[in-house]
Amino acid sequence: MAAGALLKALQQRRELAALRTAPVRLADVLPSVASGSPSDAPSPGRVPSEAEHLELLRLRGQIKPLAERVAGVAGLSNQNVRLQARLAAAKATPEFPPEGYIRRADAQNRGTATPESVIETFIWAVGNRDTNALLACLAEPMRESMAHQLTEQRVDEFFKSQIRIPGFRIVDRKDDGPDEVTLTVELGPGLSNPVKFRRQNGAWVMEP
Repeated sequence: MAAGALLKALQQRRELAALRTAPVRLADVLPSVASGSPSDAPSPGRVPSEAEHLELLRLRGQIKPLAERVAGVAGLSNQNVRLQARLAAAKATPEFPPEGYIRRADAQNRGTATPESVIETFIWAVGNRDTNALLACLAEPMRESMAHQLTEQRVDEFFKSQIRIPGFRIVDRKDDGPDEVTLTVELGPGLSNPVKFRRQNGAWVMEP
């Protein structure tokens, strides 16, 4: 909707630019019709010639359409102001997070009973710097690699590098088998990635 309003506003700006000359032409015409210029107006007591009379009629005929165009310019200006206000309001309305998005601060330790609970537990573990919950969310090869990384790197430094994850939203689920699931997880605007899970020793864990 905001994109459509923007295109309409741009079109109206072009129309405004084309019509801005109308008030100038009207200003040139009105004095000639209302009072006449010194060179064109008939002198007092002189009967206007047929050519002068026809020219006055022609000029008077131009007043109404030009005045209508001037009024149209004012109307377009008001409409453009309203569209600009709507665009500003649309930009001020946050489009993220969408419905169903769980912020990191609101995530909870849900355990590993389902792939969906593993994702939330993982986000919670990162936010709360819980290494045990974090490792429980990972499949065996990843778990060993992560544990080794934590022993070589200070825990605070590791979690500081991971803490930027704002939250998550599950946008799609695909059951690849009785013990395999792929979830499409959205971590931020335009940041959607498939994450594979499998059942290992009765619990769901994330695969590399």
